[in-house]
Amino acid sequence: MPELDVDGAVFCFPDGWEASKFDEWTYFRSVMSRIVDPLGRAPHGCDVVALHDGDLWLIEAKDYSHPNAAPPPDLVAVVCEKVVDTLAGLHAGTRDPHPERGVCERAVAATRLFVALRTDLPGAQPGRDKMRRGAAVRTMADYRQKLRRALRRVVNGKIHVVTGRERPAVVPWTVRRADGARGGRPPVR
Repeated sequence: MPELDVDGAVFCFPDGWEASKFDEWTYFRSVMSRIVDPLGRAPHGCDVVALHDGDLWLIEAKDYSHPNAAPPPDLVAVVCEKVVDTLAGLHAGTRDPHPERGVCERAVAATRLFVALRTDLPGAQPGRDKMRRGAAVRTMADYRQKLRRALRRVVNGKIHVVTGRERPAVVPWTVRRADGARGGRPPVR
């Protein structure tokens, strides 16, 4: 079962999945991150690139559950930019030899694209009071609607905005806090 730690959130993918942290790829660090547009901005990739049965998943992880943290007003625009930059990087990555070229080729050949914003908002955690949880759920639904509208011509799978701990699960992978991370608990064995 592949597991990836993204800033203290451990993504657990079922067996048969191929998942990696895009910004840790040699290709991203040596090629993509060195591209700068005329305004001085470098591309930013989604946190996780995952493949399974011809499906490509681009996953962005954001944690706003700690005190004084708030999502930026342009969070949807940030996620959209990361999705587009990641797709451009995957496509460009099919051209030159590098360790991740095979992943790029499989990603470009994927038949469906899914996008997930995995976020922790204040109140979204299981066990919170209904009022705070309701506000978080409405915010997440708003993000999902805006992402769908913005990416409708690119994404032919679903767009999810999740905590990764929903019951029942709405995505085929789960998320838990890393041991030692804020609020983290060792996994139940």
